[in-house]
Amino acid sequence: MNVPSHELDDFTQEIWIKVYEYRFKYQENAKFSTFLYLLAKQKVIDAARKNKKWSMFKERCLNFFEQTQAQTLRQTDLEKHQIESELLLQQLPHEQREVVILRTQAEMSYAEIAELMQLPLGTIKSRMHNALENMRKFNAK
Repeated sequence: MNVPSHELDDFTQEIWIKVYEYRFKYQENAKFSTFLYLLAKQKVIDAARKNKKWSMFKERCLNFFEQTQAQTLRQTDLEKHQIESELLLQQLPHEQREVVILRTQAEMSYAEIAELMQLPLGTIKSRMHNALENMRKFNAK
């Protein structure tokens, strides 16, 4: 699905406006990436509730994360990897998919993910373990 870049830019700009609006709630001893993630996540949830621009935001995030891997993969391998990764991720339950993306693509530690999602560390590790098991099963089919 090709989404016009101006729509992607608009959605991204709306997130940065939220960052500006909530700048006074940012605690300097916390990571800015966590603050940004929480605001962006809430914006996505709001958009999904209103059924607006969800697929556009998702596509932009996936493109961003996969571009960081593009430097080490050849173009044909990258396209195959992107399709396979997307298919595997789409088959996972939302809770597992979110942990996998934060761990593998956002390169967050389990402790950071637990803090961000406000869940016990064991729950995060369990979700990752279950996600990997599910991905192995899906890949074997």
